Amino acid sequence: YDLRVTVLRVEDGDLYLPDTSTVFTVIGEPDATVQDTRDIFKLAIGDFFLNLNAGINREAVTGKLATLLPAELEVQRVLLQVKGIKRVLRVSARRVLSLTDAQSLGSKTEAAYIAAPGRVLYVEAQVSLSSGALDLGFPATITP
Repeated sequence: YDLRVTVLRVEDGDLYLPDTSTVFTVIGEPDATVQDTRDIFKLAIGDFFLNLNAGINREAVTGKLATLLPAELEVQRVLLQVKGIKRVLRVSARRVLSLTDAQSLGSKTEAAYIAAPGRVLYVEAQVSLSSGALDLGFPATITP
């Protein structure tokens, strides 16, 4: 399959592809797991009315609760919500505190830090999937 769609339209619950589109692709492992992981870290806990436990608890990683519990516990909880992830084998999470620090972690982290200074968490994890292990490393912007 090949996906060349840039804009999708939803009307009355139906999904429509642009008129010029002829192909729609469903991605599989590990790409689907990576996409789901990105999505769940963009969601704040309590924001999704169908599952109030989905998403990341900002207070647990950047607020008052962060002084009581390590951010890794919250990151592990969130990772285990991702469809396809069977176990979290290892995880580390740390706040990116400077532009120099962000630059050392790559261009995506630098861009995230420039957009939201002081609100970027850098996550590294290894998770097990049904198809094997997957190494993850990404910036997660924790919105206020």
